[in-house]
Amino acid sequence: MSRFMVDTNVFNRLVKGVISECDLPSGRYLATHVQRDELGATPDGGLGSALIAKFENIVDNELATESFVLDLSRLDQAKLSHDGSQFDAMLARLVELDNARGKRPQRNNQVRDVLIAETSIKHGVTLLTCDKNLERVTTEFGGVAREP
Repeated sequence: MSRFMVDTNVFNRLVKGVISECDLPSGRYLATHVQRDELGATPDGGLGSALIAKFENIVDNELATESFVLDLSRLDQAKLSHDGSQFDAMLARLVELDNARGKRPQRNNQVRDVLIAETSIKHGVTLLTCDKNLERVTTEFGGVAREP
């Protein structure tokens, strides 16, 4: 059975009706604490509750992230990477691509995106994302990524 890491933006599109669960490929759906934390931090309480409910309905299993980032990672849900070189290289590449497209997301968003992508790569699962730059970084670093 295929396994998929679901990026946060996919949950947003599902709840807002941009895509439906029928659009998702069949398989098992995985996430990390990063997606749950991002959804839970939604300022609109009603939307945040709907996002968390969608997360809990879809995600079969939560994985620990493969790297640990101070002030962002949960101690019990993140691993200490050996040297951080892959994480650092992926982050630098995502920043480069975002800058080239004039996209200026907050650095913490890019860090969270790379935590999700790196975890999908190391677990050999396909990343489902609506972020073209994150999709590109994931594939450049040996992973598989696609839109839902």
